[in-house]
Amino acid sequence: MSVYPGYRFAFCRRERSILLRTTKQTFLNVCPPDFIAKDDNGPTPYTELKNGSRIWWIGISDTDEHALRSLELNSALVDQAEDVSESVCLTLQGRIERWSAVDVPPELAAKLPKNRLTGKAIPPSYLILLANVPAEGEMSYLYRMFDNINTKKVIDEEKFSLIEGPSTALFESSTVLNVAISEQYAKTLQDESKGKEWVDRFVHAKRTQSSGSLHLVDTMSLLYDPSEEWYREFLSKAYIIRVLDHGASAPTCCLWGGYYKGVHIIFREYYAANLVISNHRSNIAALSQDCVAQINLADPAIFRPAGTSKFGQFLTVSDEYSDPEIDGEPINFNPADNNEMVTRDRINDYLKLKSENKHPITGESPAPSLYFIMNSVNYMHGCNQVVHQLKAQRKEKLGTFNGENVYSDNRDGGIADHAYDPLRYYVAHYADELGEPVKRIEPGSFGHVKRQFEIMKRKGLASGHSRRMAR
Repeated sequence: MSVYPGYRFAFCRRERSILLRTTKQTFLNVCPPDFIAKDDNGPTPYTELKNGSRIWWIGISDTDEHALRSLELNSALVDQAEDVSESVCLTLQGRIERWSAVDVPPELAAKLPKNRLTGKAIPPSYLILLANVPAEGEMSYLYRMFDNINTKKVIDEEKFSLIEGPSTALFESSTVLNVAISEQYAKTLQDESKGKEWVDRFVHAKRTQSSGSLHLVDTMSLLYDPSEEWYREFLSKAYIIRVLDHGASAPTCCLWGGYYKGVHIIFREYYAANLVISNHRSNIAALSQDCVAQINLADPAIFRPAGTSKFGQFLTVSDEYSDPEIDGEPINFNPADNNEMVTRDRINDYLKLKSENKHPITGESPAPSLYFIMNSVNYMHGCNQVVHQLKAQRKEKLGTFNGENVYSDNRDGGIADHAYDPLRYYVAHYADELGEPVKRIEPGSFGHVKRQFEIMKRKGLASGHSRRMAR
């Protein structure tokens, strides 16, 4: 800001009172007093520098998004970004590089991009997010924002160029590297009594899964852009299952999984909200044109009566999916196994690296039993939500003891699971040990009728039916 007179910068934090009491005070401590022309703490706080540059101090909770959309800035910084919504950060991203009344020194103008309308040099513009590792882990937008090909690796700060560097960069920095704190304080922060999980997250900024995480996913399980030849062979030889988790107000998710060469591969994901069942049916059918599902499984809840009557019978959500009178190709689903603890344990077993498994593409061993073809330009309907939600699942936190988090065996109900549940249903379809797929008895088949009769007989309800059959 001292280099570019007239620059406009916004410091943001969720609560304005905390922003003025903490972030602003830190700024005033490091900014030379003779740089400042005016410091206004009025209804719209700002700090004016003597060269005409201005800093706005914005409390997000006191400012609606309509007001944010009217800002004209060059750059913005969000402190404690984990406490601010994704929509706010995206709005701020759309407001930077808006202020044009900036004086660019001639010696720098040649190195900067030019405004295509005015020909003037455009000063550097940034959206800077300062954050602790978010508690929700993989489900946080801060993870997704940096989960792309350009930021797979942490950027080396010493070699990073603000002008020639990538458009998006991630810096992970430990507090103990801060030269402004004493060595004694750095040791105190790392004291073992605080617990390893707390130190990793709040001191070293490690994006590791917490001790309450239910599943650890090795990078070997993630398949990126397999060859078209391999993909065609996989579709032609795999035993394919479609699995649905229907949501009325929540998103609906359908996963396609294939058993292939002794391992399981989730290769397709449909994830959509605010659509009627006929739309879901049509979309799922369109995504199934190049493969044949041997069986369709769904959340057992959709087989319970929904409360609307047709011809004297109460309909279920599964009836809506199979009704030929509704637009979209009918799909006959079978109830899946919804045993939470067993399916959770079996997923972990499939994620383990085992010497008897081989990677389905590279042939490397040991390898996991469960894989995901990831979403990409070449695989637009590859996996996305299912992997994020799988990594995000954790146990319900009860409290802390000696700095360590204490968890129950229950899964945290506050974490999205619309794509995680169909993965559980898929895994539950198979036996405890990897082997050939278990073929379930289809409703309406002879085997199904026979099984129902045997159940009735054991309960003493089939004697009348037996006599009628004997006649």
